[in-house]
Amino acid sequence: MVKKEYVPGAAVAGGVVLFWLVGLSGGFSFLSDPKPLLITLTWLMLVYVAVAATLIAGSLAVTDLVRRRLRNRQ
Repeated sequence: MVKKEYVPGAAVAGGVVLFWLVGLSGGFSFLSDPKPLLITLTWLMLVYVAVAATLIAGSLAVTDLVRRRLRNRQ
């Protein structure tokens, strides 16, 4: 059984993995469709921010999960 203290970190890590799986499987292919330049640049910036945010959130979530696991082992 999963303890309640692991749920937030696991949810964030799961969301990050899901984001990257969608991205790697071509989920952001809509950026290659011809659109006005400003719309394309806006989407590119949003995806860039999302990539940076998922890297930060994922590393913090994994660190938190490992820290909680080590603390509970003692």
